[in-house]
Amino acid sequence: MTSYFHEEQRLGSFVWAVIALIAIPVVAITIEVAMRDLSRVLPLMLGPLVILLVALLLGFARLVTDVDQTGVHVNFHLLWPARHIPIDDIKRAQATAYNPLSYGGWGVHYMLVRGWSFDAGGGHGVLVETNSGPRVMIGSHRAAELEAAIARAVAERAGG
Repeated sequence: MTSYFHEEQRLGSFVWAVIALIAIPVVAITIEVAMRDLSRVLPLMLGPLVILLVALLLGFARLVTDVDQTGVHVNFHLLWPARHIPIDDIKRAQATAYNPLSYGGWGVHYMLVRGWSFDAGGGHGVLVETNSGPRVMIGSHRAAELEAAIARAVAERAGG
C-alpha cells in the first residue's frame, strides 16, 4: 500500500500547564491535611491519584495522521476511535491557520456548524471537506505537506 504522509503528535504544552494548575493545589491541600491529621489522608489521596492517571493517559495519547491510496486516517490513540475518510469522499482539502478554540479546543470535538476537529496543539491544520458528511479539521505541524499528500492521493485515484 502506498503511503503518502505520516505524522505523530503528542499533546501540546498547554495541556500540561492546565494539569499542573489543577495538580498543584490538590497536592498542596493533601500535604497540608496530612501534616494535620494522618487519618484523613487516605480519602484525600483520590484527588492526586485521579490527576496522575489522567496525566498518564494524556502522556501516552498521540494523534496519528496517515494518508494512503485508500484515504485519510486520523487516530487519537487512547482517546478516540480512528476516523477514516475515503479518498473518493474527499471534495477538497486545504491547509490553513486556525484557532483551535473556535473548534472546541484541543482533542477531538464535533461542532454542528464547523464539523469535526482532531487537534493535539498548535494552530495549523488541513480542513477536509467531504461529499457525504461534515468537514474535518485535522491539526498538523506539517499542514502544507498533509494538504499535498491528500491532493496527490486524490489525483492518483482519479487518474488510476
